[in-house]
Amino acid sequence: MLKSLISALFGLALIVGILDPAQVTWAQRGGERIKISYTATAMSLLPLFVGVHQGIYEAEGLQVDLVRISGGAVIPSALLNRELDYTSSANISLFAGLPIRIIAAMQVKTPLSLVVRPEIKTGADLKGKTIAVARAGSLTDQTAREFARYYGLNPDRGEVTTLGLGDHSARLIALQADRVHGAILDAPSDIHAQTLGFKILAYSSDLSG
Repeated sequence: MLKSLISALFGLALIVGILDPAQVTWAQRGGERIKISYTATAMSLLPLFVGVHQGIYEAEGLQVDLVRISGGAVIPSALLNRELDYTSSANISLFAGLPIRIIAAMQVKTPLSLVVRPEIKTGADLKGKTIAVARAGSLTDQTAREFARYYGLNPDRGEVTTLGLGDHSARLIALQADRVHGAILDAPSDIHAQTLGFKILAYSSDLSG
């Protein structure tokens, strides 16, 4: 549990913005109001909220509005249409080929956990099982597939199936309802899952040693 908390507190938070020199020099433009999106209520995104509540952005001449956008597919269009200035979405595949770039990263390892039902004792037990993720192609989906390979299973051959169910709470509900055998969760959802009788089989930091 402590490992999960520490990983989450220093978790990945990618800030992506439109390629515009005027925006890169935003610190010089006093009082500019910007919008930053986040995908879920999770401790990995804590730095965004700390920045607002501690006045860090304000000290740099920014008035920041944090906007929750769970549907990753709408983020690129929102950025391109200037309805959104930056996003903390780590799903880089969404931005391929677009004039959008990463300008900051707070951590190189994703703070995600593989939470499983009690009957799953080892990684090998995941064969033929289903893992809940946010959506196909998302960071959680990619992480679930990496976990499968880590345990010697091939998700491309159906040895492990991923199921897109939305945010952390929806994935946890599916786990409780026995719709899935595992779920990719962030803190504090993974810790809450433990109190419900589920267990953390592995952390995403294990994947890269």
